Amino acid sequence: AKINYDNIKTLSYANTFVSNFSKIDTLAVFSVTWEENMSNDLKEKEKMKLYNWLKFKLKRDTLVVK
Repeated sequence: AKINYDNIKTLSYANTFVSNFSKIDTLAVFSVTWEENMSNDLKEKEKMKLYNWLKFKLKRDTLVVK
């Protein structure tokens, strides 16, 4: 991801189990820390691009980028 998004400071990943007490789903959760000098608008734009790229690369419908 650093090749495409050079403003990423850290990236972490975990599978998270989410339940509504009738079923359990597994979500891929990615937590991103961006460089401090980025504007909030640019962070949101980059976060959405990263979300779409991860969704395409991992072929998953259920993932979260925080």
